[in-house]
Amino acid sequence: MTQKVIKFEILDSTSNYVAKGLENGQYTVNDVILAGFQTEGRGQRGNIWQSEFDKNLTFSFALRSDFLKLDEQFVISKAVSVGIARYLEEKLGVPISLKWPNDILVGNQKICGILLETKIIDGKRFMIVGVGLNVNQTSFNTEHAATSLSLEFGRPMDPVKELEQLLTHLQKYLAQVKERILNGIDDEYLSRLKGTDDFVSLETKGEKFTGRIIYVSNSGEISVKSDDGKLKNYRTGQVKINY
Repeated sequence: MTQKVIKFEILDSTSNYVAKGLENGQYTVNDVILAGFQTEGRGQRGNIWQSEFDKNLTFSFALRSDFLKLDEQFVISKAVSVGIARYLEEKLGVPISLKWPNDILVGNQKICGILLETKIIDGKRFMIVGVGLNVNQTSFNTEHAATSLSLEFGRPMDPVKELEQLLTHLQKYLAQVKERILNGIDDEYLSRLKGTDDFVSLETKGEKFTGRIIYVSNSGEISVKSDDGKLKNYRTGQVKINY
């Protein structure tokens, strides 16, 4: 997968830029749109992605996804998550875990988030992948604890070099998806996922309970076995995992 990086100082959202480019034919699939700052950076469920100017990596790209069935689209999220985790693990030398559906953690601190959106243009299906990686930011006004490469290393990092290394890992795992080599991605995703080896706190419709994640389907649905032994399935937005 060939990727050209196109850098902007300021955009409303890199994913918005890609979406508009797909619509008007001015975006080339797989090109990476990178922004020093996003005025409307988005996280999961409409949350705002907070990032200081030119401190982090905030980028998006699109790939064709109609080679996958509609109920297989989440495998792209799995591949991106695993690719980022592998990059971070090699970089930091510590275990990296994942929080369903879209957070990458060092310990219990969030270092990266992803957001995937489907776009259909002229009957062709695309997946827009948005990534926000904390690189040089050192303070965060967020609900959950966060960290960055700079905090982990104790020194500033070069975002350009980090992006190059990260894209290499993403290309590897997304190539496996295109070749439908999915079992390894699925196994590694599940092995890194918080809540599979121990019980975690979950919340749905204002009610909290504890449970263990048994499986995550390629449609993105999780199967949770609660502490009372009941097995239930949840889609994104139906349940919140607390950590």
